[in-house]
Amino acid sequence: MRTGRRLALVAAILACVASPPAWGQEIRGRVVERATGEAVMGGFAVLVDEGGLEMARSLTDARGAFALLAPGPGTYRIRSERIGFRVAVSDLIDLADNQVVEDYTLAVEPILVQLDAITVEGDDICRVRPEEGMAAATVWEEIRKALAATRWLEQSRLLTYRIFKYRRELKPDLRVEREAGNFEVVSASRPFHTEDPALLEADGYVRIERGDAVFFGPDAHLLLSDPFLDGHCFRLMPSEDGSDHVGLTFVPLADSVPNLTGVLWVDRASAELRRLEFTFVNLPISIEVKHMGGEVTFRRTPDGAWVATAWYLRAPVIRTRGARPFRRQYLDGYVEEGAELVEIMPPDSP
Repeated sequence: MRTGRRLALVAAILACVASPPAWGQEIRGRVVERATGEAVMGGFAVLVDEGGLEMARSLTDARGAFALLAPGPGTYRIRSERIGFRVAVSDLIDLADNQVVEDYTLAVEPILVQLDAITVEGDDICRVRPEEGMAAATVWEEIRKALAATRWLEQSRLLTYRIFKYRRELKPDLRVEREAGNFEVVSASRPFHTEDPALLEADGYVRIERGDAVFFGPDAHLLLSDPFLDGHCFRLMPSEDGSDHVGLTFVPLADSVPNLTGVLWVDRASAELRRLEFTFVNLPISIEVKHMGGEVTFRRTPDGAWVATAWYLRAPVIRTRGARPFRRQYLDGYVEEGAELVEIMPPDSP
């Protein structure tokens, strides 16, 4: 990926987001470190109502500035989310009709979340929505911040991306039989087409459409959704390759439909989400398939935006041979579709 001029333009674009034109009820301000007064750049200021429901969010710029548009008069709070720092919440803020609050300062404690001390051995309990204070909840909170930032950037469509998309037909041992690829310019770096989370949890992540099996991979919207969180349990696991990562596994609670299981890997030192690995379970097949599933890698740009930089989904090709009642399934290979992020560009780039 090219850096320098192209990524520098990200800051200018995001700065525009932090200062939209005034209308309705609005809160403008800065997020700063309490002890030094220095700006907290690349975090999110989130407007929530009294019940904690998110109303709006804004990415803080180089000055720590944000601007939040409220949907109507009422009482709100501002929540600061910065990967690697603890969440901070403001006092209640009353907004009258068409009121604009200027120069609001939210001071946050520059206390880095330390994942180094988290012990994952001996915790074999798989929990649905781990309670606050648990080690799994601490790791999930950092993952949630990164996924929320990824989803926000996808939905805002502030940037365009040049990606390289490919499709491979693989032998059962993953040797490439055929391969094709091309460069595309897209307005949202979204790894997979994912349907409504409630439908996927109810009907399954693998569908038969016109005789073909269609596999649905996870994106940020799905992983943050209530149906997914309520339908899976979570448990910590150590890295198996010796890297300084800690994993948060997710496993489906029901086995009635094809579903997802996987691991979200977080860097212990920075508390940043690095990688998502997943595979499919509960498939209506009678043979073992070792290499199906997929992966998404993440990175944070210098301006605080969080993007998926590479992803793939590998689906098995299952065929049958023999006559009834001796018909048998066998693995004929895999089809792999994926993409790599090549360049981040301004929205109006050619």
